[in-house]
Amino acid sequence: MIETIDFARQAEHDLRGDRKLGPSSFQAWQDLGPASKAAFAPAMTFLGTLSNGWADATNEADRIAACRLMLLAFYLDKDEPAWSSYLLDRFLEAVMATPQGSVADLFHALYDLLANHSKTLSEPLANLIKQLVIMSFTRHRKSYDAVDWSPFLRKASAGATPAQLYFLLYALPPELVTPELADAVAKGLAATPFHGEVTAAFAG
Repeated sequence: MIETIDFARQAEHDLRGDRKLGPSSFQAWQDLGPASKAAFAPAMTFLGTLSNGWADATNEADRIAACRLMLLAFYLDKDEPAWSSYLLDRFLEAVMATPQGSVADLFHALYDLLANHSKTLSEPLANLIKQLVIMSFTRHRKSYDAVDWSPFLRKASAGATPAQLYFLLYALPPELVTPELADAVAKGLAATPFHGEVTAAFAG
């Protein structure tokens, strides 16, 4: 039985290179255990690969890894990602269709991938971040309200990229924004075209 991390690495390699999953990735998915296979099944469907084999319970790490694969379909590893409303709808459906899937899985995967954008925050990337947060909040409010934000706060205190700070600006519930975090966001986005949004957000 193949390890989940090996499958995820192979699939990410395919998506970063060819923008599609190759035969070896599909075979690796077929060789996963039932729970891991279930965690990735909606992602495989989203990525255009036929899938079957479900379980009632899944592992959080597997679900986050599956979200990473789907986010790469939006070229999130590039400075200027590309997407459509239709694809975002399908993506969110796949996230929530995963057994035990949640908005938190999406946010963890997104935050981790945004670590790659250490220098720049383009307008397309900022728009994608904002759109994902808004759609998650409006369409899956119960799941959004259940997110445990403590890991994000710990990561932010240890340093974050402008893209990650922009995510926190829009995603974090206002009551969780400490003066220290607000200062980090303001400084981190000061040299970007988005500093005005920070001022407006923290004006109250």
